[in-house]
Parts: sequence; structure tokens; C-alpha cells
Amino acid sequence: MISLPHFTRVGQFDGARIRGLWSMCASLPSFRLGCKDVSEFGKVMVDEQTIALESDWGWVFFTNLQNGRATVSFSFLDGQLSEHTEMAKECIRWAMDDLGLHRVQAIVPSSWKAYLRWLEDKIGFKREGILRQWTNGNAVMLSLLKEEI
Repeated sequence: MISLPHFTRVGQFDGARIRGLWSMCASLPSFRLGCKDVSEFGKVMVDEQTIALESDWGWVFFTNLQNGRATVSFSFLDGQLSEHTEMAKECIRWAMDDLGLHRVQAIVPSSWKAYLRWLEDKIGFKREGILRQWTNGNAVMLSLLKEEI
């Protein structure tokens, strides 16, 4: 059995909860994981390659878990990135160690300047490039390797 970071629990998502979270988090675009609608979001949330860690402050999603890699997304209810830096690092360390990941990537809309700075300057992600015409415009691809955390 995998032990979770002490402040989290695995999120449980049924249809009603998925629709409610989609509506509630309209102001938290990172929560929507780049999905265009609630149906696409629901498929991601119940996919066996997704782990959602939930706590009182928000969520951490690891999606597309395969071959030692995953995509991570952080959604904080209070919107305070700097307040959650150590928690974010702990969740990534947990995923690297307990899930056997060697690479975690993030795909972030290029307009989210503060989120990009936080990932690079505080968490240690490295910018890899621009994904042109991504979901709603351009996005930035960043990654973090196990030896960099």
C-alpha cells in the first residue's frame, strides 16, 4: 500500500461531484486540467492514469501516469502559490518515490505568468518550450526530473 503525504487523501469522484467541482472552480482554471468541458474533465478524473490528492487547501493532480512520467497540476482554493511551495514539493517527492516517477511535467497557459514563475523559481521546474495553439492559446511545457527535486 502506498502512503500518501500526511496532509492529503485520494479524491473520490462520482458524476455529481465532478459537475459540482467543475462549476465551483470556474475561477481556478488550473483545476480544469486543460479540459474544454465537464464531460472531458470527468473522463480525466476517473481515468486509471489519474491520481487526485485532495486536502483542505485544494488539489494536486497527477495525470497521464505511464512509463515513469506524469503531468502535474496544482489548484489552490486560496490562490496563494507561495503559501503552498513546500506542500507542492512534498507531493512531487511522494510521486517520484512512491509512484516510481522519474519525470513530472506541467503544461501551463503562457498567460499565467505568476504560476510559471512559481513553478520555475520556487519548485525547480525547467522550461522546455512552447506548445503552440494549445487548448486556449499557447502553453508552456515545463519539467522536473527526480534528481532535480
